[in-house]
Amino acid sequence: MSVENRVRLLRAQDLFRGISEEGLHELAESCHVQHLSEKEELCHEGDDGSQIYLIVEGEIAAMTTGPDGDDVMFSVMRRGQLCGELAVFMGGKRTATMVARAETELLVINRRAVVPFLRHHPDAALEIISVLSRRVIRLSQQVADASFMNVPSRLAKNLLLTMHEVGYETEAGIVIEGYTQGDLGQLIMATRESVNKVMGRWNKAGIVSMKGRVITIHDLERLAEQVEN
Repeated sequence: MSVENRVRLLRAQDLFRGISEEGLHELAESCHVQHLSEKEELCHEGDDGSQIYLIVEGEIAAMTTGPDGDDVMFSVMRRGQLCGELAVFMGGKRTATMVARAETELLVINRRAVVPFLRHHPDAALEIISVLSRRVIRLSQQVADASFMNVPSRLAKNLLLTMHEVGYETEAGIVIEGYTQGDLGQLIMATRESVNKVMGRWNKAGIVSMKGRVITIHDLERLAEQVEN
């Protein structure tokens, strides 16, 4: 990947907007590209964190190991999103295991390049705080939702949030790709069987349908109503 293409990818990030072309080129020249095959692990929970990853293509799942030893997925990141930044800026260990859910291409940004860069670009440092804060808020909200909302409400809320991030419109409705019922269950802290029952009811009611890893929202207004039920 050329330096110009790296600059283009960095410029599209809120984190690096407003940075001079010279600054972007400086950062881009320190990056390198990494490829992962499907199911390949990028890093493991507890590893030293010294790199930030920008997803060029593909998707990465962040997961942790539950008390029973099973992996629990709590977020999925796709093209154009950053991952791995929390450990880098805390100077500590990885807080999650990250695994490729498809063939994935990453732009790798090393901590030794980012830290001096931020010293010269304080606006970018402020944006990092904002990005990390939003991520923490979302994770905290997931825990709160699991305590106070029922499964249909949590599932509807998750689909609406995901729709705004990666959904696209078709004649049949708004489509979200890449999730199984098991994935949805982990994301909302519910069982796959519970998700299956809710999706079955919604399918019969013409609200949402699911085929394989493709979810189609047919009635957005009625789906939004499920959050309040």
